[in-house]
Amino acid sequence: MKEKGNKIYSMQVSKIIEEDFKEYDKEKLIKLFREYFKDKRSIDFVKYYNKTVLDKEKINFGMFSNKWALHLRKSHIDYLDKNYKLLKKEILNKKNIYLFYKKFGIDKSGRRNKSFCCKLFHTFLPNEFIPLDNPIRNHFKLKNFNSDHHLWCEKIIRNGYLIFISKNKEKIKLIKEVLSDKESEFFRIKELSDIRLMDMIYWFILNRRKEKIIKMKRKC
Repeated sequence: MKEKGNKIYSMQVSKIIEEDFKEYDKEKLIKLFREYFKDKRSIDFVKYYNKTVLDKEKINFGMFSNKWALHLRKSHIDYLDKNYKLLKKEILNKKNIYLFYKKFGIDKSGRRNKSFCCKLFHTFLPNEFIPLDNPIRNHFKLKNFNSDHHLWCEKIIRNGYLIFISKNKEKIKLIKEVLSDKESEFFRIKELSDIRLMDMIYWFILNRRKEKIIKMKRKC
């Protein structure tokens, strides 16, 4: 029954994606990415992402927290750095984000770091988990059922992406084509999973909307 309910929510997410992507033809996709290229901080993040996710360089959790805007406490960062091999083994062997969160996602002060868990799981398993950000979670308007909400949303949205991908192969092909030119080669698009591609584009779109809102407020 629970899985049936989850499937319904993922279908709802895929329908929102369908609606969102209606306007994005080749010209608008090119415009979207070119706007992104102007932001040096975003390009620096992509380079960091490629080193840790694609090239599998060892993570320094202070840098990881900074680049992903996680705001982890210093004591928790030190603990994570000290137990790097244990964390990596736990993720790769068990692939259980809920269990990992209960073991390693709550710091000594009781602060809950669910977003951190999603991003770390994506780093080690980029084809199986998405690095879910709050703005993307909020965009899909999923109700808050319990304390594990962000982890549940990761699964629902990831499956929503997969439904959309399976039904829109030509759209995915177009996105990859747009990101395969020389200007975009730093993305290393051929090495990215389709779910990462979807998540990355939503990050672009929602950041652009946020910037437009901020500019409008400044004018007022």
